[in-house]
Amino acid sequence: MIKLRRISAAVLAAVTALTMAACGSKKADDSSKATTTKAAETTAAETTADETAEQAEPEKTVGTYSDGTFDCEYYTVTVDESKWGYSDGSDMDCQFNYIAKPDDDVYSASSLNVASFAEDTMQGVTVEEYAEQIAATYSGEEDYKVSSKEAELDGQKGMEITINFPMGDSRMTIKQLVVQKDGAVIAVSYGALDDIYKKMQKQFDEVIGSIKLK
Repeated sequence: MIKLRRISAAVLAAVTALTMAACGSKKADDSSKATTTKAAETTAAETTADETAEQAEPEKTVGTYSDGTFDCEYYTVTVDESKWGYSDGSDMDCQFNYIAKPDDDVYSASSLNVASFAEDTMQGVTVEEYAEQIAATYSGEEDYKVSSKEAELDGQKGMEITINFPMGDSRMTIKQLVVQKDGAVIAVSYGALDDIYKKMQKQFDEVIGSIKLK
């Protein structure tokens, strides 16, 4: 459980980053941000209390970004730079914010990020176990809906986790696609307000479809 909590805390940060980005929208509020941040902080706190002599938190994967393509040890991802703005994503490998409609706060709340971790970080934890931990973390939050199903990323089987929750006077849907390859874990997290989620799905699919695992 200790090692699972450590990985969950690290990748939960990706989900929290999407929520924080959405808080730039007129439809976002502080209570929504606080609830999602609390879930990640709780998992991180449990990890710190339990790990004692365990290894340090997984380090961020370092890569390079040029002409719409982010390239790192585990994968490459390519975006249309007229639609997506790049940032190094803080704890994430990379983050892309939707910029095609800069004057529309609802569309501007949409974003996608990728996080990856080395083989020794996983220590035998499967993506199925990770999905169970995410469900346990968020299912207790008021008015949150959490589900998971099998999915693929660049032909690699994994799990897709969906979290739907209140965001101001709307709701937000965040999905996280998690796969393992050669012991490494790659997590793609993306989300948008429900008002335009279906319209954004094509944009998300284009980016996810560009990801090539190494």
